Amino acid sequence: MGRKVRTMTELPVGENGNAPSRAQLSECLRKAGIEQAQTVIAMADTDEDNLQICRVAREVHAVRKLLAWVRDPAYNARFRAADVRIVNPAYAKLLPFPAF
Repeated sequence: MGRKVRTMTELPVGENGNAPSRAQLSECLRKAGIEQAQTVIAMADTDEDNLQICRVAREVHAVRKLLAWVRDPAYNARFRAADVRIVNPAYAKLLPFPAF
């Protein structure tokens, strides 16, 4: 389709094993090539990590199209408030999948 795909397979680790800071995450995304990204798809191990990835992608790197794997439906409102499209096979049939 003429698109390049880049992946980031590990999140940086923050102090004392906590979540990475925005600066750490931003640098990791930069190394993965976010400067050329049209879309970011977040599929980390936790919904919190996915939300942070999407926020940094939009707020720091101005990526407009964001898609995230959301495991816990309780997080849906937070992702929608951040204007992130949601994917979860458990309820994917219930939600229309809008075209980008």
